[in-house]
Amino acid sequence: MTSTTTSMMTIDQVKALPLPAVYEYALQHLVTVARRRQWNRAYCKTEKVKEQQRRYYYRKNNVYHPALNPDGLHEKRFKRVHA
Repeated sequence: MTSTTTSMMTIDQVKALPLPAVYEYALQHLVTVARRRQWNRAYCKTEKVKEQQRRYYYRKNNVYHPALNPDGLHEKRFKRVHA
């Protein structure tokens, strides 16, 4: 199977590259991964995503919640504080 993109390299082509070039590419890749992780953490903390995650939890486990899953069959138990 051949690829039509020029960015695909074979293992032999990579072995032929000078080591500093491989290190530079690896460093760029690691920086990109770190940047994506940081963005993802910030994105997952937004109110919209938190609500989507909560709605998914209630629907997936069929738990009743008046706003998120009114058709749920199971009522979630909450910790109760006794005076």
